[in-house]
Amino acid sequence: EPMWVHPTFMSAMLVYRGYMVNVERAYRKWRCLVSPTRDDLSILRCPALYYETEAEAVADAKRRVDEILAL
Repeated sequence: EPMWVHPTFMSAMLVYRGYMVNVERAYRKWRCLVSPTRDDLSILRCPALYYETEAEAVADAKRRVDEILAL
Protein backbone atom coordinates (compact mmCIF):
# COMPACT_ATOMS: atom_id res chain seq x y z
CA GLU A 1 0.00 0.00 0.00
CA PRO A 2 1.19 3.53 -0.57
CA MET A 3 2.38 5.31 2.52
CA TRP A 4 2.11 9.03 3.10
CA VAL A 5 5.41 10.30 4.51
CA HIS A 6 5.65 13.62 6.36
CA PRO A 7 8.56 15.65 4.93
CA THR A 8 9.71 17.15 8.26
CA PHE A 9 8.92 14.58 10.91
CA MET A 10 9.98 10.98 10.60
CA SER A 11 6.47 9.60 10.27
CA ALA A 12 4.35 7.73 7.77
CA MET A 13 0.68 6.78 7.51
CA LEU A 14 -1.27 4.17 5.60
CA VAL A 15 -4.76 2.72 5.70
CA TYR A 16 -4.88 -1.07 5.99
CA ARG A 17 -8.24 -2.90 5.93
CA GLY A 18 -10.05 0.10 7.37
CA TYR A 19 -7.48 0.97 10.03
CA MET A 20 -5.15 3.97 10.01
CA VAL A 21 -1.57 2.92 10.72
CA ASN A 22 0.65 5.81 11.84
CA VAL A 23 4.35 5.01 12.24
CA GLU A 24 6.68 7.64 13.65
CA ARG A 25 10.16 7.87 15.08
CA ALA A 26 10.07 8.29 18.87
CA TYR A 27 12.70 7.80 21.56
CA ARG A 28 15.13 5.93 19.30
CA LYS A 29 12.42 3.47 18.36
CA TRP A 30 9.45 3.44 16.02
CA ARG A 31 6.02 4.05 17.55
CA CYS A 32 3.08 2.54 15.73
CA LEU A 33 -0.44 3.75 16.45
CA VAL A 34 -3.36 1.80 14.93
CA SER A 35 -6.88 3.24 14.97
CA PRO A 36 -10.12 2.39 13.15
CA THR A 37 -11.35 4.72 10.42
CA ARG A 38 -14.99 3.65 10.75
CA ASP A 39 -17.40 3.26 13.67
CA ASP A 40 -18.15 -0.40 12.87
CA LEU A 41 -14.51 -1.47 13.44
CA SER A 42 -13.14 -2.51 16.82
CA ILE A 43 -10.54 -0.49 18.70
CA LEU A 44 -7.34 -2.44 19.33
CA ARG A 45 -6.68 -3.24 22.97
CA CYS A 46 -3.21 -1.67 22.87
CA PRO A 47 -3.29 0.85 20.01
CA ALA A 48 0.32 2.11 20.33
CA LEU A 49 3.44 -0.06 20.54
CA TYR A 50 7.17 0.54 20.04
CA TYR A 51 9.49 -1.34 17.64
CA GLU A 52 13.16 -1.40 16.65
CA THR A 53 12.50 -0.84 12.92
CA GLU A 54 9.84 0.84 10.81
CA ALA A 55 9.31 -2.34 8.79
CA GLU A 56 8.74 -4.34 11.98
CA ALA A 57 6.18 -1.77 13.15
CA VAL A 58 4.18 -1.90 9.90
CA ALA A 59 4.30 -5.70 9.69
CA ASP A 60 3.09 -6.12 13.27
CA ALA A 61 0.35 -3.52 12.80
CA LYS A 62 -0.97 -5.45 9.79
CA ARG A 63 -0.81 -8.71 11.76
CA ARG A 64 -2.74 -7.17 14.66
CA VAL A 65 -5.42 -5.79 12.31
CA ASP A 66 -5.74 -9.19 10.61
CA GLU A 67 -6.14 -10.87 14.02
CA ILE A 68 -8.88 -8.54 15.22
CA LEU A 69 -10.80 -8.81 11.95
CA ALA A 70 -10.61 -12.62 12.13
CA LEU A 71 -12.57 -12.64 15.43
